[in-house]
Amino acid sequence: MVSTITPDALKEIGLTVDLGERLSLVLVFGPGYLAREGLAEIEAAVGADRVIRHRLDRLGPSVAESVAAASGSSRPVVLVSGLERMSAERHEQVLVSMNLLRDTLSNQPAAIVLWIPAELADEFRRLCVDLFQWRTLTAYVNDPGDEEKR
Repeated sequence: MVSTITPDALKEIGLTVDLGERLSLVLVFGPGYLAREGLAEIEAAVGADRVIRHRLDRLGPSVAESVAAASGSSRPVVLVSGLERMSAERHEQVLVSMNLLRDTLSNQPAAIVLWIPAELADEFRRLCVDLFQWRTLTAYVNDPGDEEKR
């Protein structure tokens, strides 16, 4: 399997999710079709025992509810995906709702890793200003190209 995230980026993500007692937000911009593989690599790097998955296309933008449901873990890591599975009409609605979550999420002792499809990067930056300009780590995943087999 071809790695979707560089070892250095995985190390930075691991350090970020382990720091502090409050929210850490990691934004991963990459091709939508790599979301599952990329988040699986992050899960392996941070330890699957504390990972919660939150799919926006199924659960909506209520990431704080997923964090609250993980009350048994002292610092859960919430892997958020699903934007790549939504229709274009739903993107704006979900992103606007997520932008409003910043203050709610800031009170959570969690690390949130949000996979943003590269094709939605500009829309995310425009609609989620509060999240994007907050204290975040940003990682970029390049498309490995069609010649490589996954």
